[in-house]
Amino acid sequence: MPRPEKSFEKRAEEYPRLTQIVLGLPDTHGLVDAITRILSDRGEILDSASPKLGDIRRNLRVAQDRLMTRLQKYVTDSKTVSMLQEPIITA
Repeated sequence: MPRPEKSFEKRAEEYPRLTQIVLGLPDTHGLVDAITRILSDRGEILDSASPKLGDIRRNLRVAQDRLMTRLQKYVTDSKTVSMLQEPIITA
């Protein structure tokens, strides 16, 4: 990512006050790196944003998989299939 002060240094005579303000801004590389480690390109928070979030999302996926497996058994079981209007699972 280009550093903003480099762009303003070229036009310092044209925008002296703005250049002075930009040169006084803190370096943002650490901040940008931290944000890109936490957010996806689509703006979604990544599982890797924190260990706790990763654990929560893993546990959620496991629970959802177990639920879908159990529902699929009901849909295909000859004892329960006659009680269903349609053998379809929707989210």
